[in-house]
Amino acid sequence: CEKLYYRRENLSFVFLSQFMADNLVKNYKIPKKNYAVAYSSADIKTFGPKTQENRASRIGDLKGKYPQLSMLHEDRPILLFVGAYERKGLPSIVEKVKDETNFIVIGKGERGSFFSLPNKDNFFHIDFTTEIGAFFNICDGFIFPTSFEPFGLVVMEAYASGTRVFVSEDKVGATELIKNTSGVELINTFDATIPSLKILDDQQRLEHFEKRRIVLNNYDWQKCSDQWQEILKA
Repeated sequence: CEKLYYRRENLSFVFLSQFMADNLVKNYKIPKKNYAVAYSSADIKTFGPKTQENRASRIGDLKGKYPQLSMLHEDRPILLFVGAYERKGLPSIVEKVKDETNFIVIGKGERGSFFSLPNKDNFFHIDFTTEIGAFFNICDGFIFPTSFEPFGLVVMEAYASGTRVFVSEDKVGATELIKNTSGVELINTFDATIPSLKILDDQQRLEHFEKRRIVLNNYDWQKCSDQWQEILKA
């Protein structure tokens, strides 16, 4: 069915990443005039570093809203994972999180999943939040060990916050944009080693952000929408 449908003469495509484009163009012989690559982005105003309050105050604000964090040790580094457990690779890293690291997991397992988080004092679970930007701004590292992600908007949002980012090297669209920038470390999905984590002071966070600003400005939502519009007009 895909071979028949995707090879229709005037069918157009907008791909979220280059690796997706390369795969489908090769498999379905899509002509250059019929597709574009339009990377998603992250709003700097929403997800940029918030350093007006110090780290302790930012953590304290979230502890007041989320009782699950009451036992979080503020003098230890914080590692953050966001997403559906299995699809985003959480089972591959849980046993590798060091005891001296606070590990915050935001998300749920897949429907019918048998995976559950270990019952450890340094693990903290939150099903859902509308304040994801605030969590990016307290974490000292964000980890995304997925084996396949057409783009990965949450990666760009974490990236915009200035935190350290540990992301799978292959088959993740966002990695194509951020892999050679400050504070980004590529990991092997199936044999992920979690680098040693230290508390990230606000100066380091801001330095990461300033070095990343070029990428964030080059791939903003205006440019993304312009690329979509070109395909729609055609």
